[in-house]
Amino acid sequence: MMPKSSLLTRLATDLKLNQFVILMGWSGLYFCVAKLEHLYPKMPAFSGAVAGVAILVFFLLCAGFVLRLVFAPKSISQELSQPLGLCGSAAAAVGMVLFSSVLLGLVQRTLDPEQLSMFAPFLFRASEGIWYVGAVLELALSLAVLAMYLQMLVAQDKGLSFVAPVMFIPAVGNVLVFMSGIALGHRAWSFWQFIFGFVLWPLVSVLLVLRTRRVGSLPAQMMPSWFIAVSPPCVIGLALIAFDAPIAWAWLFWTLGACVIARLVPVFRELLGRPYSASLWALSFPLAAWVSLGLSLADSLRPEAGAPDFLSKSLSAFGLGMTAVVASLLLWLSAKTFGAGRRYLRASFDQI
Repeated sequence: MMPKSSLLTRLATDLKLNQFVILMGWSGLYFCVAKLEHLYPKMPAFSGAVAGVAILVFFLLCAGFVLRLVFAPKSISQELSQPLGLCGSAAAAVGMVLFSSVLLGLVQRTLDPEQLSMFAPFLFRASEGIWYVGAVLELALSLAVLAMYLQMLVAQDKGLSFVAPVMFIPAVGNVLVFMSGIALGHRAWSFWQFIFGFVLWPLVSVLLVLRTRRVGSLPAQMMPSWFIAVSPPCVIGLALIAFDAPIAWAWLFWTLGACVIARLVPVFRELLGRPYSASLWALSFPLAAWVSLGLSLADSLRPEAGAPDFLSKSLSAFGLGMTAVVASLLLWLSAKTFGAGRRYLRASFDQI
């Protein structure tokens, strides 16, 4: 028999910070659906339901983290002391930044005027508070990741063996600060953190090339993480649109994201033959980010903007189809995750 306190410690230890990637995926889907509702005004309002799932996921993950702080605080420092654990923990900061934008979206889209006057101030303050925590935490974790890897490389340690696409998460998070930052009035802060993330992107790319050539390919269980490489060009394209850069640059980064996806088709085919694993969540947000950028570009191609009507309709229809694919992927991943969690809890409680 396992003591109840030991069981809670075990459960808390298994709640990793990188599981905030679930929140990243559902938040990414929310942005896609919200953009579709803007492009198709007669479309049923699904964004509220997606936001509701994101809110539920946020509170469940936060509750799990509090549980871990109480019953297994040392496991957090152990996770952050590992290079890949430190990189993966940035998903918590990225999830907060994205969730902050979801709350702002609720104020703008999904609440009727009567509810708006009651809940808008609370949602705005909550969004701003979560954004501050996420943005500062993201910057701190990124600097810690950078310092750790530079120290290992300078010391000629086996630093390259710890290089993985998960290192793109800190870079992406710094770029994503703009999503709520501009709306909250922190344009300068968002711009400089965007620059920092933009610089990290090629640095991580070079490290990945060196790692592949000198160490070899990633272990099989880490192969889904290659899809994280789709995120940087896509979120950079979204940021450039928000900063009013020429739209041609956003098209360039969307095309670059498409090229990365095409390059990863063999990896995707290989993953189709494997059973479910939590690492498959790495596909969710990158695909959602690419679709979201495409829908933003479709909006820029509207006839009133001087573009041919068929271009806007074609890209919008493509974005609609891809959003359905992302939604199906998230529903499947969520169902599998729920099933795996239920089996884990049942097996754990059977030991009491």
